[in-house]
Amino acid sequence: MISKIYKIGGMLGLSKDDVTYSIACHLIEIYSFFGAYNLAYDAMVVMARKNTTWVWIKEDVIRWAATQNITFKVYDAIVFSFGFLFAFCFILFLFLLLAISLCTNNNLTFCIHFLF
Repeated sequence: MISKIYKIGGMLGLSKDDVTYSIACHLIEIYSFFGAYNLAYDAMVVMARKNTTWVWIKEDVIRWAATQNITFKVYDAIVFSFGFLFAFCFILFLFLLLAISLCTNNNLTFCIHFLF
């Protein structure tokens, strides 16, 4: 089904990243649900790179990325989109939330929405 969406997007003249960006939240949820964290993380990176307002951050996907030592990809995308200081504060906030969730054994799924 997802491959059909990319095929239709291609027929409309959209790039793979454009299609991913358009449905990033859905892709992150679907891929995460099925344990395809690499694909969910790729969608998160595309969203962070193309969106200057908000990024959907899913805890289990970030935890997977941390075990793979690739969290820098989303960080770099945020720095590019939002600027270094904002990205630094965002990452600091993200790690604070992850630390709280680890200490309390809560399963946090959250959406970070930034308004300018």
